[in-house]
Amino acid sequence: MKKIAFVISILCLLLSSCEKDASASDFLDGNQIEKLKIISRGVKDPETGELIDPITGGIINPTTGVITDPETGLEIDPVTGEVIDPNGGETPSPEKIFAEPGDLIGLVDDEEFILRSFSATLNGSLLTINLIDQSGNSITMSVNNPMTQPFAVGADQDFLGNFNKDGAIFSTDFSSDATGFLQLIYDGDTVSGSFTFNAFTEIEPSNSSEITGGNFDNIQVTVL
Repeated sequence: MKKIAFVISILCLLLSSCEKDASASDFLDGNQIEKLKIISRGVKDPETGELIDPITGGIINPTTGVITDPETGLEIDPVTGEVIDPNGGETPSPEKIFAEPGDLIGLVDDEEFILRSFSATLNGSLLTINLIDQSGNSITMSVNNPMTQPFAVGADQDFLGNFNKDGAIFSTDFSSDATGFLQLIYDGDTVSGSFTFNAFTEIEPSNSSEITGGNFDNIQVTVL
């Protein structure tokens, strides 16, 4: 419960401090927020590496937030702990788990960013996510001390976003006017997230690029 309260408090603080530029609804819907709450309350089993729900005793899928019974593999209700009837027709289907080439990652200045390749690396405490589109343009995002929580440009746990378009570098680090969020879901092995940010060039501070509606799913993290 403490983990849930922590995540909710961080969300509220970030939204109140950046409400002029964006809101959580720009990159998270209500269903995603509920999944995040479930994932965040999980405790990682040191022996199996599985995320265990302390409330129901079930196993939490670290990407979808679905809780399953360890004995039967059937889905568990996150509130009551009871098994959901698999024939009831009401159980939501699991979402796609892995990022893959051809995915629509988001919009860059209202143009579609179609994924060609991707990677995530952890170097010490620095997590870097690199997304490359079919034209060779790239979105790179970095955070220190990655964990399942929102990160914001300029916050204590900074989120740094960069966009390379035809050799022109746009970065949230080049202007105090830069804003943005990265909602991270991180289990130590894979990373998923939703993001939006605007970045600027260093030579021409008034020249900016905006990435909106960004998302990626369950990318394997390589430890350097």
